[in-house]
Amino acid sequence: MVPPGQLTESVWWSALAERVQDIVNQEPDPEEASQIAELVLKRSGLLSARDAGEVLVHRNLGLRSVLVRVMSMDPEAAVFPVEAQGDVEGVRRAIEDTDLETWVKLAAEHQQLNDPEWPPSVDDSRPLDSLP
Repeated sequence: MVPPGQLTESVWWSALAERVQDIVNQEPDPEEASQIAELVLKRSGLLSARDAGEVLVHRNLGLRSVLVRVMSMDPEAAVFPVEAQGDVEGVRRAIEDTDLETWVKLAAEHQQLNDPEWPPSVDDSRPLDSLP
């Protein structure tokens, strides 16, 4: 969650990366889970599970650009900077209820909107259902 006050785009991306890192760390085998997520999202550079938020969010320019585009097309979406309300119960519950498998599926769906070479052509990629 972000603290109450002015929320910039940079803070929002950092909060998303931290949340992705948290849900990777909650997996029974964070190393395997982060490797599967990396394959599904066609990312590379993941040295260990502790780099998941950085690689899957901050360095994922395809996902970032499509999310920015989607947010800019939504008339309900706020333009950064926005005033963060702090701890909003519905938002907190939605964030806490999102596990790694759900996040990766949603990220992959959005990412493929921006990637003409989707789906990934990785021979040893395991189905997302195999996430622990």
